[in-house]
Amino acid sequence: MDVADLIYIGSEIIVAVTATLTLLMGIFSGRYIIVKIVSLLGILSGLIYAVGLWFVSTSYVFYNTIHANQLSVFFKILVLVTLLLVITGSYDYSKYFGKLRVEYLSLMMYSSVGMMLLPASNDFITAYISLELIALPLVAVIAMTKEEYSIEASLKFLIFSAISSAFLLYGIVLLYGFSGSTNFEVIAHILSNTNLDSNISIVLIAILFILGGVGFKVGIVPFYMWIPDVYEGAPTPVVAFLSIASKSVGFALLIKVFLIAYEFADWTFTISIIAALTMIVGNAGALLQDNTKRLLGYSGIAHAGYILIGIACFSQIGTSTGQVAVIFYLLTYAFTNIAAFYSLMNISLSTNSYSIQSYSGAFFNNKFASIVLMISFLSLIGLPPTSGFLGKLYLFNAAIKSELIWLVLFGVINSVFSAYYYLKVIKTLFDSDIEIIKYQTSRSYSLNIVLICALLGVLILGVYPDPFLRLLETSLSS
Repeated sequence: MDVADLIYIGSEIIVAVTATLTLLMGIFSGRYIIVKIVSLLGILSGLIYAVGLWFVSTSYVFYNTIHANQLSVFFKILVLVTLLLVITGSYDYSKYFGKLRVEYLSLMMYSSVGMMLLPASNDFITAYISLELIALPLVAVIAMTKEEYSIEASLKFLIFSAISSAFLLYGIVLLYGFSGSTNFEVIAHILSNTNLDSNISIVLIAILFILGGVGFKVGIVPFYMWIPDVYEGAPTPVVAFLSIASKSVGFALLIKVFLIAYEFADWTFTISIIAALTMIVGNAGALLQDNTKRLLGYSGIAHAGYILIGIACFSQIGTSTGQVAVIFYLLTYAFTNIAAFYSLMNISLSTNSYSIQSYSGAFFNNKFASIVLMISFLSLIGLPPTSGFLGKLYLFNAAIKSELIWLVLFGVINSVFSAYYYLKVIKTLFDSDIEIIKYQTSRSYSLNIVLICALLGVLILGVYPDPFLRLLETSLSS
């Protein structure tokens, strides 16, 4: 290892040092606002450093366990932008953490370090350690409000994270026994150049266990059981971070795993079936919810199904169309979900409830948050001119090129089907048939700034996506 290798993980080092400094300041300084400003400056410094890395040449570092390229830099930027927005907008909400507000900031940053390392991982061991670094801080953060629901959510998240880690680790062990390596590229080379007749069952079981382990992280069928309860019980900023950054880097790993798996067999039909089932389960579950956080939890499951449509195209398209569609969708989903969760939080800080009924007449009391919520839900449906429309359009276009017409039709039908529960919430915002719930509108400037940034992201990506698509194509070519 060369000391120069540290250049490629500079963002992770900056954020980790900031997290440690934040903890120390929390001990010696009683002013939360100063600690938060320092944490935001540290995250911003890591983000600026990551942007600078975009112009640094591709390299394999730390004994080929990390592949530092533009694609990994893209995910670093996505994670840090998400973290910056989440922490900026959670100033008012942090009152629910009580004396643990500083620990909340620090643990969120430690978890983001794992999220930044995961997309750059070129080795299963590095990926496994990154996943554990992501999960363990989140277990503590989820329980920080000390309420019954949050403690239950934390316990469920811990148990299912342990189960998924066991699945993943067992698959890694089997694959290592077959190939003698845990390196992604070495394993892919061996799978594509070796006669597997005598070892086909071992390789198949290994890949299935690995896909199952990663499937738990991103919430696809049948590994989605933890999502609704965790989303309902966890603090809203943590849920927003979990639903965006954690899901995005989880799919980054899933892309790498499927690229390896495709060296072994054609998984198009299998992934297509999983995608269809995931969309059905997510949308059907969301229909039955009267809590908006649980609704968005099931919605996240459905959107994982849409993303799988792009992954199903990997073996059918000779270009990077499927991968560009998947990563662009993750980008649009990030801004859309921040807008959705934080507009809900803006209203709920006053009503102290996330039930759909509690949003009755919210538009007449909090117009700005209600408008952001409406636009974010229209984006989740996939209506123009929002980014959600173009995200689904590119996914469906990739599927059409792969001759997966039936899967496209399935996706379109599910999108129409999902409009019911999204529009039900939007209708409630204007509901004047019952007594309108009166409350004091939230005056949080930081929260409103985050809502403006998220709203701009949703609209700009929906109207003028070309620069971002060119950046994605460039990063994939690296």
